[in-house]
Amino acid sequence: MTTPDSIALNRHEVDAVLSHLRDDDVQNAILGAYAEVSRMKLMRTNRPDLRPYRDYSILKNRDAIRVALEQVPPDASLFEQQRLAAFVTTSHYRLNPGTEAFCQENAEILFHFLIEGGVHGDCVRMITVQPKHRSPHALVLYTESVELIDALELSTPIDFEGPGTDGITGTNFAGLIMGAQDTTVLLDPWSRVKAVGFAMTKDPMETRRVLDAAFADIGHRQGEPYTVSLTRPLGPRRSSLSSRGSMGSMSSGGSLSRTSSSRGSSGGSAKKSNRGSTSDSTLGSSSESGASGSAGGSSSGYGASNSLESLNAVGLPSADSNEIADGA
Repeated sequence: MTTPDSIALNRHEVDAVLSHLRDDDVQNAILGAYAEVSRMKLMRTNRPDLRPYRDYSILKNRDAIRVALEQVPPDASLFEQQRLAAFVTTSHYRLNPGTEAFCQENAEILFHFLIEGGVHGDCVRMITVQPKHRSPHALVLYTESVELIDALELSTPIDFEGPGTDGITGTNFAGLIMGAQDTTVLLDPWSRVKAVGFAMTKDPMETRRVLDAAFADIGHRQGEPYTVSLTRPLGPRRSSLSSRGSMGSMSSGGSLSRTSSSRGSSGGSAKKSNRGSTSDSTLGSSSESGASGSAGGSSSGYGASNSLESLNAVGLPSADSNEIADGA
């Protein structure tokens, strides 16, 4: 049994949100990435409206992914950790379509397909929203704002320094979005709101209201405080199976490493900066579950095994590989 395909159902809504982005390649890449996620028929069964479909396959999925993530260097930049974790998670679900995936897994898979589709690493990050007294939630940020990426990087040390130390406030987040409202979107394949744009907001207060509405699925209430940080893909999060909100995103996750700067060069030939570069830009977007059995596309670079043992043997893709230079 699979859950209703909300990604396919919300395709036109996502299209409308993306229409204000100036780069057509980016719009198409986001839409294409959502289409790839949709093909996996992921079961987002920790969402309140989908709980009747629970089968607890998330337990086996997270156990397998957690083992494979041991290959990810804990002292790498957060961008590089995100890129490698996204590769691992996507590879696992290619072999296990139609099973449970919570917000973290959904964000990582979308992130992988965005990078593979050519979205430049300078412009995309996985972020964690932490509402007060509620479970944290992982999603993907696309922005051309250097200031916004810098603020998130500087406020999220690679080492987890304890609760309440990560991120910027929701008010600051909204203010920074206003400075790049035409080139910023939130992408959330887990939520019923698959894409959130800000081109029409007139001031930071209105932007905050849009964000409040977007985070309603994770139990956030209008006007309540929250923080936004970069997502740490390593740490205890994978074993967190809370039954509320986006459950299973465990703060920004406690990764054990260095200090801030999640910038990393995931790019070969593409426009290298000291950020996470991968390739030129392209994108795409949509909503809930999926269509065909195994997700199509040419992203992974390895193929038909029923476990992640082949990944452990082959190893993770390097930032210098031709695959990455081509946007993989």
